[in-house]
Amino acid sequence: MRNGCDTTRKRQAFLHIAGLLNHELGITPLLFGSLGLEKRLHTDLNADDIDILIPETYLADGWGKLVSLMEADGYALFDAEEHAFRKAEICAAYASIEGLVPFADVDIQQIPMITENGVDYYLLTLPDYLKVYEASAKDGYRKNVKHKQDQNKIDLIKKAITYLSDPCGASSLPFWKTKAVRIPDPLKIIRDDEYRLNKTAYEDCSDEPYFKLIHRMRDWREPMLPDGFRLTDIGIDDFARHIGVCYEEGGISETDLQEYKNHPVYDPFLWVAVKDELTGKTVATGIAELDARIGEGVLEWIQVSPTYRGKGLGAYLVNELLSRLKGKADFVTVSGKIKNRTNPLKLYENCGFSEKVIWHVVCVKP
Repeated sequence: MRNGCDTTRKRQAFLHIAGLLNHELGITPLLFGSLGLEKRLHTDLNADDIDILIPETYLADGWGKLVSLMEADGYALFDAEEHAFRKAEICAAYASIEGLVPFADVDIQQIPMITENGVDYYLLTLPDYLKVYEASAKDGYRKNVKHKQDQNKIDLIKKAITYLSDPCGASSLPFWKTKAVRIPDPLKIIRDDEYRLNKTAYEDCSDEPYFKLIHRMRDWREPMLPDGFRLTDIGIDDFARHIGVCYEEGGISETDLQEYKNHPVYDPFLWVAVKDELTGKTVATGIAELDARIGEGVLEWIQVSPTYRGKGLGAYLVNELLSRLKGKADFVTVSGKIKNRTNPLKLYENCGFSEKVIWHVVCVKP
């Protein structure tokens, strides 16, 4: 049932249908299939249609009510056996949520519910999605027709699950960058335990060690802005300018910082600037990101002007961004250079980050 409708319209159509099911029939549906996995991973998987799971009773005794509801909203039933409806380029098909139990051993009582724009619906966890796609891979039709697509999804799910099990040890990068960022030759990023085992192989290579830490968001300090300073609104040009003043190796250009707005993890609420009330100068800036698909917050560009260091502004930035991420992120990661005279590692550990893993950026000579 492939159609040309883009993913955004499909998601909007699902929310509309789910809202009707909530209010008219008292049903909390489950967003299933590729569209549901897209939502869980915030990754475009080119979903064919909208797969919706509901209690079996509405596909039997309550079927007439469901058909009437869909038809009243402009949908036409075009495949009764598949419980499938179409409106223009949108296809929506229903199936039984109870069927997940024998098919993939999913505990349907433990599926988390999401509320989005006032609409309630269920969404499988990544481990449950893995069960579903591994079970689907054994199905004759999908094995023959969609094996490659399903295997790609299985690989993506496994990658996310592996990262979540150990965010600091699984990758030196935040999860969203593991797919978006290509490490150029001749650089290699090697975890410390592997580096130590093969240290002789890298004796002639340059080595820049980095730390990666995590904050589990179980306990954090209330942000306290020191006297004489206050939050301020500044533009991207001023963020770039301030980072350049603070960063010993050139910082980031305004153009590159502008590109952050195009990242899927961009959130303007997570850009913070502090100014000196006496001089009016921007003296501290911090940027964080939110990868909502896996609940990861990421701290980036925590900078304090050189002459204002030691006044508690760095700790304020970190705690302020943690407070803004509370309730949105399940955990927050941060990384930085070990050989940094400002000692950011100590700052982050003092703010509750832990589980340090060292990564080596090695430049391999040809």
